[in-house]
Amino acid sequence: MASAAQRSARVPAQSENRQRFVRAANTRVNNALLEIAKIGKLYSQRYEYDQDDIDQICATLEEEIAEVRRLLESRGRAREVRRTIIEA
Repeated sequence: MASAAQRSARVPAQSENRQRFVRAANTRVNNALLEIAKIGKLYSQRYEYDQDDIDQICATLEEEIAEVRRLLESRGRAREVRRTIIEA
């Protein structure tokens, strides 16, 4: 039976790049979740919106999530993400 020291010697330590990825991913995902929560607060009676507005917001978020998945899976380059979602 292998000792704990022998087992840990076989498990490679996380690379510096992996550690940087984990830190950055956690920070960015948590920031994105906070911003998405702010969108949810648009339900306030201070705002006027209709079902089409809701559909546009949700479709845009879903498209961006799909793009993030595509980029991560293909290790592709990022693109400009700012755009007008709803016209006045």
